Amino acid sequence: MTLTARDALTEVARVFKEDRPPAEQNAEHLYAVFAQPRSDGALSLQGEQFLGLVIAQDVARHPGRIFAELLPRPSVEAVLLDTKIKEVLARLDTQRLYALPVLDEGGRFTGAVTRTSALGACLGRNRRAASNEAALKEREAQLRALLEAVPDLLFRIRGDGTYLDCKPAAGFPTYVPPAECLGKKATDVLPPAVAEESLRLIGRALERSEVQIHEYRLVVQDEPRDYEARTCPAGRTRCSRWCAT
Repeated sequence: MTLTARDALTEVARVFKEDRPPAEQNAEHLYAVFAQPRSDGALSLQGEQFLGLVIAQDVARHPGRIFAELLPRPSVEAVLLDTKIKEVLARLDTQRLYALPVLDEGGRFTGAVTRTSALGACLGRNRRAASNEAALKEREAQLRALLEAVPDLLFRIRGDGTYLDCKPAAGFPTYVPPAECLGKKATDVLPPAVAEESLRLIGRALERSEVQIHEYRLVVQDEPRDYEARTCPAGRTRCSRWCAT
C-alpha cells in the first residue's frame, strides 16, 4: 500500500489571522491560519478560508506580530490527501520548507505534513508490515533508498554525544569529514560553544521526546556558513540529527 499525505498528518493549532501567538513556544509548534471567525463570534473553523501555515521559528524571529503578518510570501501551494509521501518529501526538500498544508478533495484544509511526520509514517509502516525476514529486508531497502534521496547530512548519535553512524550528503560543506566523526564525541569535533549546545539539545530531545532545532555558524574552508540541525529522539538513548545549510 502506497503511503500518502493522509498517513503523515501532524498536529496543527488552528488560529485566526488577527490572533497573536502565545508567549510560550515549542520548536515544533505549527499554526494553521484562517481568515476570520464567524459573524456570530463563535469559534468555529468549519468552512472558514485557510490562509497558510506559520511555523514557530517565524514567531520567534518576529515577536509581537499577529499571525497575518507572519504568513509566508508567496503562499505555499498545498498538497492533497492522496499525494504520495515521496512527492511530499521532494516538495519539502526542493523548496526547503518545514511543512506543507494538506487539503481534501473539496479544497478544505485538513492538516499539515512535515519531514518528521512523513519519515515517521514510513518508519511506522515498515515496523507494522515486516511480518517476516524477507518483508523486513524489502522495507529496509525502501527506507534506505528514501533516506538516500534526502539531500541533508544525517548522523545517528548516542545520548553522550558520540557519533555512531552517518549518511553523507553530496556537496555538503562540513567542518570535519563525516566519516572522521564516527566513534568520537561532539566535543571532539566541533567548536566548544556549538558542541555544548548540541549536547544540551540532544539531552533535551531524549528527555522530552521532542524534536530540537539548533541553528549555528561554522567556518568551513575559511568561509562562515550557517547550519540548521534537527535532533530527533530515536529510542531512549539515541537520536537522529539532520543537518542542512
